[in-house]
Amino acid sequence: MLIDSVMTYIGVSVWILIGITLKALFSWGANPDRSRRSIALVLDLFLISFILGNVVIMLVEGGYASGLDSSTLTQVVLVAAFIAPPLIWALFESSGYRATPGKLLFKLAVSNRNKSKPSFTQAFIRNTVKWVSIANWPLFLLNIAFFHYKGHALHDLVVKGFTSRLPEDIGRKLGDTKIYVSNYQENFDFNDHEDAGQYGEMLLLKELERLKSEGKILDYGTTRNMVFRNRNFEMDAYALVQNVGIIVMEAKFYSGKIYPTGFDMWDNVKPDGTNSPKKNPCLQIERTTTLFCDLLDSRDINKWPVYPCVVIAHPNTQLVWGESAPQYFVIRLDMLEDQLSDGVDPDARIVFSDNDHDEIRQLLEEHEKEYIDRSPEFA
Repeated sequence: MLIDSVMTYIGVSVWILIGITLKALFSWGANPDRSRRSIALVLDLFLISFILGNVVIMLVEGGYASGLDSSTLTQVVLVAAFIAPPLIWALFESSGYRATPGKLLFKLAVSNRNKSKPSFTQAFIRNTVKWVSIANWPLFLLNIAFFHYKGHALHDLVVKGFTSRLPEDIGRKLGDTKIYVSNYQENFDFNDHEDAGQYGEMLLLKELERLKSEGKILDYGTTRNMVFRNRNFEMDAYALVQNVGIIVMEAKFYSGKIYPTGFDMWDNVKPDGTNSPKKNPCLQIERTTTLFCDLLDSRDINKWPVYPCVVIAHPNTQLVWGESAPQYFVIRLDMLEDQLSDGVDPDARIVFSDNDHDEIRQLLEEHEKEYIDRSPEFA
């Protein structure tokens, strides 16, 4: 009886999976990223159903469950079927790969609200909600509605995380690397300014990875939100450059013409001729760099020059200079390599040891915390 029920369950599951697969394939051209997620889910469900079904059959036919009556065995199987899938998926998603087998195949990665690796608890809650929604048709339909209209499934919204497709040149084992959401389209049709900013940060990190691989910089890093002296700050990126120092970078993804000045606001003339003024990011990077230097001072390791830099990552941006110069370096992303090379002074003897970045990174990680509400005096 139990084996018949298991086989019926597997049979129904297979038809459901075939339906989801066909739906994903037909909609691939319209939204390939969502189709990837759908087919990855199909593969994960098929794999877990296949494993659980075969385990039950082996237990029953092998006589390992002969001491249990049918009712007890059924209860054990149901409990295992409820716990095992979210447990197994959570182990995968909280690992350095941040993906189940289906997501690995389609180069997808799961991130928490800080864009980094989820903890096991976060991954388990996420996958429990997903598994419960799959097992209950009303919740499953609600989940599909959220995914279709919001771009995030119900289990993403519960833990405030997301699943994203990785660019082709990003390594598969991610660890705590921050992942940024975008639509990966050349027209950069983003939902909001935050999404565009995240894409700019991702482009900057990709460029730093290239420069590191070519030996142009020693190392680089990025941070989540940090709290130091009751102040929140984070660094989009920083780079350690021999005979230069530490470059602290703020990434922006402004399009059109940018007019950098020393004033509080910059003009940003869009391709359609409209002006969309932006707050001067030099003021933001000044605050970030000051707090970073104070943090280094607190550990007595502020022994290198630190240079703030604003990097405009949009490929079609034009920088238009006026009479009032900005407070710090403002460059396009394609100018970063030359800017770093021009700053190298072999006689400066500004050297980083093998352990210096480890010490800096450890200090930054110690201060990574959730964003805290601040009173006006700390703004």
